[in-house]
Order: sequence, then structure tokens, then C-alpha cells
Amino acid sequence: MIDKIRGIFGTQPVDKVRQQKTEVKERKDKADGVEVSPFAKELAAASAEMKKIPDVRQEKVEQIKKEIEGGTYSPDLREVARRLFLAGILREDKES
Repeated sequence: MIDKIRGIFGTQPVDKVRQQKTEVKERKDKADGVEVSPFAKELAAASAEMKKIPDVRQEKVEQIKKEIEGGTYSPDLREVARRLFLAGILREDKES
């Protein structure tokens, strides 16, 4: 009787499972890899160069400190206000 059932349905489900196991085994044998685009390489190089540049221009800071201590520091107040406005710290007064 089992032979009749196998004859009706065939061995397809068993063959399918065997095929899946073989495919999984083949995938495990292949090594994973990553390929980096030329643009990404260039971007990484540029980022590395940017990290070499200091965040603070120490010479400029020292110069301004000396001017403040000597009482000779006089920044352009219009430029200071403009930059504060652009940074969103100041708002334009509509009543004036």
C-alpha cells in the first residue's frame, strides 16, 4: 500500500528537501565579500585628511586673547550680528 501512495505523490517532497540541503551546503562553502566603490575609497581618504586638520586655529585664538587682554580687540559688530542671525541665535525685529 505504501508503494501505491509513493506512486501517487512521487518522491518530490523528499527530493526538494535534499536539494535545499545541498544548496545550503554550497552557500556555506562560498566566502562572503565586500567590494568598495572608488567613490567610497576617495571619500574615506578625504575624511582621513580632514581628521588631520585641527578643529581650532590655535594661532588665531592666541592673537584674539592678546588683543582682548591689551584692550585692542574690536570685532566688526555688524559681522557678529549677521553670523548670530544666520545661526538662528538672533531674530530679526519686525517692529523696528
